[in-house]
Amino acid sequence: MNTKAPPFVEAMRERWQRQVIADHPRLQPNYARVAMAISWHLNRDTGDAWPSIATLAQQTRLSERTVKRAVACLRAGGTCSRPFARPHVEPRQAYTQR
Repeated sequence: MNTKAPPFVEAMRERWQRQVIADHPRLQPNYARVAMAISWHLNRDTGDAWPSIATLAQQTRLSERTVKRAVACLRAGGTCSRPFARPHVEPRQAYTQR
């Protein structure tokens, strides 16, 4: 089974990751790990990601509290936003590329 994403998806993820670094030149390493994990969930059609805080914590091996702080930092810097909540998937977060 091939789990590698198509090249255009990889390019989209890389563009978003580079934008995170450009927006936050002094980003804490743990926050960068969270940003990387968010990028793994980017939808190739919409550019949105909907991972839960728990999922991000599990994937990064960080506490949920640290993940929440990282997400708040990324939102404050304009790297991602939460445009709306989807009631059927709460308490997941929406992350939209800018």
